[in-house]
Amino acid sequence: MVRHAIALIAAVMLTAMDAAPTVPPPILSLLGDAETAQSFDYYGLKAAGADLNGLSAAVEARLRPELGSRCITQAEQAVLAGLKTAADAPDAAAWTADRDDAGQALARWRALRESVWSGDEAPLPYEAVGEQVAALSAVREPRKRALLERAALDQFMRASWVEAGDVWLGPLSEGGRTRVNRTFGGEGCRVDADNAAWLERELATHGWYRRSIYGEDGDAAAWLIVQHADRDRAFQQRVLALLEPLIADGETDPSNYAYLHDRVAVNGGRPQRYGTQGGCTAPGQWTPHPMEDPAGVDARRRQMGLAPLDAERPRLNARCARFAG
Repeated sequence: MVRHAIALIAAVMLTAMDAAPTVPPPILSLLGDAETAQSFDYYGLKAAGADLNGLSAAVEARLRPELGSRCITQAEQAVLAGLKTAADAPDAAAWTADRDDAGQALARWRALRESVWSGDEAPLPYEAVGEQVAALSAVREPRKRALLERAALDQFMRASWVEAGDVWLGPLSEGGRTRVNRTFGGEGCRVDADNAAWLERELATHGWYRRSIYGEDGDAAAWLIVQHADRDRAFQQRVLALLEPLIADGETDPSNYAYLHDRVAVNGGRPQRYGTQGGCTAPGQWTPHPMEDPAGVDARRRQMGLAPLDAERPRLNARCARFAG
């Protein structure tokens, strides 16, 4: 391994003098080898004089066209995290400590997931997920049970992204937090993609999780998975068309249809209809993405069972309390 690392460093240095941001063949090999990418000494590249920020930019530029439609792989994730943290670390000892601390934090996180799924009490910020998992024992219908378990995993991942670092991961350096957050993002994307692929197969065989058969929670869980399937916009569009005629029959929640309608529009670069999609633009300030006929948005929201947009703003603004730009 040491000999391989030295050879790799030398090869990178030979190609790092290019003016254009290209990915050297040795780094390309790491992008396809998760085990080596995770154990590689990226700080050794920095110590040898390599421009890690330039290498990172080249890797990101190479991957960018693909990552709109697929998730980052574990190898790609490890390379980008390794380059970023090594570039920022003041010395080799700090970089190694960051890597080890992040590894221990992620091991605790994975153990916690197993604990919650085995029925142990879920700590902050996972109490709601723990309740979802506990409720699975009362669900006898296999198709619904599988759906609800996937929806619980969706929520476990999102609770991890938003709050876990402040609650139970413990103090982490900036480099350690970078590694943890990249892992959360990559694994969360893969959960979303797997959930969407599973649900697409289910819908092709059995149709929608109608409220009259699977209850409001079944309808809501299926919608949640579709709403988060942003890397498969064609699937979202197909489900939107599937849901529209079910609204009049009471077989799906019209407010969820509104959220998905807006998601599809925004993902397609079009104005949204119901004002459900937006983002933080300043600390404590949530702003909706562009809307069609903004003056009529509350009337349209009312038709779908949604509260007026101004009534929702305090809740939405609270999400942006820690926004840092």
